Amino acid sequence: MVESITFVFENCEFIEIPMKYVGLFYINDITSNIKRFALNSVKKIDVAKELFIEIFSEGDEKYNRYCKSGKFERILQYRDIVYVEIKYSDGNVDTIYVDYDGDMQNQNQNNYLSKLGNLYVSVSRKKQVEDFILEREANDRELVNLRKSLELIRTQTEDDESLYESA
Repeated sequence: MVESITFVFENCEFIEIPMKYVGLFYINDITSNIKRFALNSVKKIDVAKELFIEIFSEGDEKYNRYCKSGKFERILQYRDIVYVEIKYSDGNVDTIYVDYDGDMQNQNQNNYLSKLGNLYVSVSRKKQVEDFILEREANDRELVNLRKSLELIRTQTEDDESLYESA
C-alpha cells in the first residue's frame, strides 16, 4: 500500500504528503529512459507525461525548509515539481519524473486551490487541472467528503489487516 507521495522541487526541496490527505491521484503514460548524466553516470529514469493529485486541506501543514509557509503556499508560489516519490508500506520507493519544461518554473504545472481549501496539481503538456476535475466537483463539499471517507475506510481496512497478520 502507498504510504506517501513526495514532491521534489527544482531546488532539491521536498514536501511529503501522507496518503491520508490524498484523494484523487493519477499518473499516466510512464516511459523508461536510460540517460548519461555525467562521465561515469548512466541511469534509468521513469518519466510521466501526466500527473494529477488532489490534496485535502488537512494536508496543508506548516512547511519550514527554505520558506516559512504552509505546504500549499510553497507549491502554489513556485511551479517547480521535478519528480515524485511514491513510498510504499514495504519500504519500496518509485521515483517518477514529470514532464518539466522551463528553467526555474515548470510551464507544464498547473495548480488550483478550491474554495474548500483543497489543492489540485496537474503536470502535463496538454492538460490543465480542469481536464482532470471540474471546478464544481472540486468545490462540492459532499463529493470531497465522500473521497475523504473512502480514504478513511481504506486506512481502517489496512489497520484491520495488520492486526490479522500479527496474530
